[in-house]
Order: sequence, then structure tokens, then C-alpha cells
Amino acid sequence: MDVTIEELGSIGESLGSLLVAITLILLTFQSVQSSRRLRLVNQLESSTKYMEHIQNIFLSGLLLSVFRDGLKSYENLSSDHRAIFHGIMLGFYQHWSTGHQQLELGLIKNENFIGLENDFSKILSCSGSKQWWHSVALSFGNDPRIDELNLQNINQTTITDLLSFLQHSKNA
Repeated sequence: MDVTIEELGSIGESLGSLLVAITLILLTFQSVQSSRRLRLVNQLESSTKYMEHIQNIFLSGLLLSVFRDGLKSYENLSSDHRAIFHGIMLGFYQHWSTGHQQLELGLIKNENFIGLENDFSKILSCSGSKQWWHSVALSFGNDPRIDELNLQNINQTTITDLLSFLQHSKNA
């Protein structure tokens, strides 16, 4: 069977097109896998940092005491304790805000963000946290995402329950 140069060229073009298509499929698959891997890494890093923040509060008697008192009433804290409570709350706000940004960018899934948002919402629902937020809101540009949270009035029993829940989360 004699094959002409033109026929060989046609076969080569067909094989080349097929190989390009296979390469594009493999690159798409690798891109999807890489995206999933990045999402998992982001979720793990965020969760780890959040748990470390909670753990630091519960490992320090002073931080835990200031956090508990601050949840009740930010205005009744001494200036030193207000600064400590401010640092604690900034940590919670930063973790929530970072999680929110990662969710918007598709780096984490909604089900991985819900727990963090529920925790932050419960914390901000406490009267002392609300006082803190009102004192710093302007410096955060009155973050409109806060308005979307379902903030409720939380009583002393719920503060104890919240601290118990966070303590349990730290140990999990």
C-alpha cells in the first residue's frame, strides 16, 4: 500500500489535533484538582488559626476572664481590659472576615463557613460585644456584612453556654 505525502500529512494533522485535545483535557483535570487542593489547604489553615485563637483564650486565665467580662459589658471593663478584649474580638472578626472573603472567592464552601459565622454571630449578639462593635464600627467602615448576621439579645445563661461551646470546640 503506497501512501502519499499528502495522506501522511493528513494523518499527522489528525493525530496532532487529537493529542492537543487530550492535553487540554488533562490540563483541565489538573486545574480542577489543584483548585480542590487549594480549597482544602485554605480550609485547614483557616480552621487551625481559628482554633488556635480560641485555644489561646481558654489557656490564659486572664484572657478568658476578660473575654467573659467583656461579653457581659464592654463599657464596664478597665482601659487595660478593654484593650485585651479588643484584641480578642479583632481576632474573631479577622477570622470571620477572612472566611467571608474566601467564601466569596470560592476558596471554601458555604458548609465550611457556616460554623464560623454562627460562632461569630453568637459572640456579637452578647451585649458587651455589641458595645465593642459600636465603638469600633466606623474604623471598619461599618462593615455591611455585620448587618446581615442574625444578632439576637443574649442573656447571661447564653454567655455561659457560648463559653462552654467554644471550650468544647477548642478540645475537638
